[in-house]
Order: sequence, then structure tokens, then C-alpha cells
Amino acid sequence: MANIMSDLIVAGINLMLTGMVTVLIFLSLLILLINISAAIFKDKLSEDVATNHTSSPDKSRIPDQHRQIIKVINKRIFDE
Repeated sequence: MANIMSDLIVAGINLMLTGMVTVLIFLSLLILLINISAAIFKDKLSEDVATNHTSSPDKSRIPDQHRQIIKVINKRIFDE
């Protein structure tokens, strides 16, 4: 009886360690691939940010139609 329980515990620990090592390898590869792709696309992303920054409209002014929509939404949320 004790031998069977010992075998089950060893098998459980073996399964747990196998799963933990698998997850560790998967996450390590994921981090590595994210860093590699960030290094590859770094120049392209900085160019896109620069062009978007110069060509984006003024965001400080909210159109009157948007203000009206925001008022209606606030009334529905807070008045009911």
C-alpha cells in the first residue's frame, strides 16, 4: 500500500515538474521572440510615430457634436 502511494506521489511530482519546465520554456521563448520583433521593427515604429505626430489633428478641441453625445451618455448613466 505504501509503495503504491509512493509511486503516485513520485508520478505527481514528475508531472508537476514537467509542466513547470514546459511553461518556463514557453514563456522564455515568448519573451525572446517579443524582444527580437521589437528590435526588428524599432526603426519602422519610430518613423510611424513621427509621421503620426506631425499629421495628427489638434486633440485639445472637442467638437460640439461630441460634447452633446457625451452629455446624453452622462445623463443616461447618472440620472437613471
